[in-house]
Amino acid sequence: MARDLEPPMANWFESAPAAFDAVGYTLRFQMNTMASLVRFYKKKYLQYRPLYERLKEEHAEVKRLRKYSFISEDLFLSC
Repeated sequence: MARDLEPPMANWFESAPAAFDAVGYTLRFQMNTMASLVRFYKKKYLQYRPLYERLKEEHAEVKRLRKYSFISEDLFLSC
C-alpha cells in the first residue's frame, strides 16, 4: 500500500529510525548553520567595533562642542 502512494504520503509509512535519522540530520544542519552565522557575525562585530567606538566618541565631542558654542555665543551676545 505504501508503494502505491505519492511521495509525501508514502513517507508516513517509513520506519521510526529512518524518521529519527532525518530529524537528526535536520537538527545537525540547523545547528551548523547557526554556528557558522554566529561566527560570521562575531567576526563582523569585532571588525567594526573600533569604528563604532570612534564614531561614538566623535559624536559625543561634537555634541559637547555644539553645546559649548551655544553657551559662548550667548555670553558674547550679552556683553
